[in-house]
Amino acid sequence: MSIPLQARAEAFLKRSIPLEADYVPGSLAERFIATYAARGALPDDAETMELLGLACMESAALADQLTTPAAAEYFRENSAILEAILAEHV
Repeated sequence: MSIPLQARAEAFLKRSIPLEADYVPGSLAERFIATYAARGALPDDAETMELLGLACMESAALADQLTTPAAAEYFRENSAILEAILAEHV
């Protein structure tokens, strides 16, 4: 568990979502970040880690596709948090 990462996840969830973002309420990425913010960890099983890895890739790909700086930065931070959570389990 990483207290700074947990605080970063909490802060991210409180951010305003840019209007230009292709935001999906309750997405898998959002649920991973919310669980980590609340508990400081995710279940350490193969399926969760596989899904977490896919969520990381999806967020990073979306950040690269967005044309507005605010939306791209939002998804870059989303991806960075997910990657940091995944790195704790590797």
